[in-house]
Order: sequence, then C-alpha cells, then structure tokens
Amino acid sequence: MGYFDGLVNSSFKKDSSGRRVYYAWGIFGKGVVLEDARTEEKLRAFLKKYYIAVILLATGLVAVSGLMYLLLVLMLLIYIWFFFTTRELLSQCPVSEEHLTIKDAYSAMTAGTSEFVIWLFLLCSLGFAAGGTWIMLHPVPLGARLAAGMGAILFTAGAAALAYMLKLKRDQEEAEKKSRVRPGLGL
Repeated sequence: MGYFDGLVNSSFKKDSSGRRVYYAWGIFGKGVVLEDARTEEKLRAFLKKYYIAVILLATGLVAVSGLMYLLLVLMLLIYIWFFFTTRELLSQCPVSEEHLTIKDAYSAMTAGTSEFVIWLFLLCSLGFAAGGTWIMLHPVPLGARLAAGMGAILFTAGAAALAYMLKLKRDQEEAEKKSRVRPGLGL
C-alpha cells in the first residue's frame, strides 16, 4: 500500500461491534457506520482521488504564488466536491456513537503506509525543519524569518508524528510476527 492508502485508512476504524465506521472530520466529529462493502469501496476510491487533488493544489499554491486566487477557488471547488460526494454516499448510513482517537487514526495510517515512505517523509521533514532554522538564524528580512520559523515548527511537529508512526509500524510488525508463531512449537 502507498501513502494515499494510508491517508485514507486514517479515517476508518472498526467499532466495538466489528462494523466499519468512517470519520469524515477525523477526531473532531462523529462517524457513520458503513453497512456494506460496496459503499466502503466507493468511498475509499473517492477519498484517494480527493487527497491527491488536495495535495496537488496545495503544492501548486506554494509553488505558483501568482495564481494563488485561482488555486484557492479550485481548492474551494474541491471541498464542495468532497461535501456533496460524501453526503450522497453516506446519506443512508447511521451515525456511530464511538469516536476516533488520535492513536486509532495513526495506527490505521501506519498500517497502510510502507516503512520506506515513512522514513522518506521523516528525513524530508527533518531537512525542511533544519532549513527553516538555518534561514531564521541568518540576516534576512523579518517576514522571511517568521515564515522560516513557522516552517521549522511545522516540519518539526511533522517529524515527531512520523517518528511516532515508525514506532507504531515496528509495534505492528512485532505483533504480526508473534501472531504467526504457533503456541507450543517455539518457532
């Protein structure tokens, strides 16, 4: 599985009854119970396209500041697309009383993301954090220092989250190894 599969996974969990629940607003909202596999498949396929579009547009916002207003309008249209598509897919789904925790979201995302990708993002985050710190400590205009400082803080927080994901990945792999060992054989 790739990065986007992991990102999609972070919005799903099984409730105490074993049913799949989707959380459109993550830890900040209630989930809806997905009562059939077909709805979940459609929702996962849509979410993957949605996340790809959001990340491409966000990258475009940073890279091409001259088109910022056009890109902001496109971002708004993508959010509208998200709202109406998920509303249509989930209109018949009952609301779940269980909430999504941060650990649930990170565990699901980690399970769907390769260790290589987590390491790659961790190293990039650390590099950007170091770059922001370097810029902040040099004689550049105040606005650039503030932006670099905010970037350093953001990428340091991202690096901490990715380090946590690496720990979860190792824990998941260890649990998987233990589950493969048959009792009594000492394998």
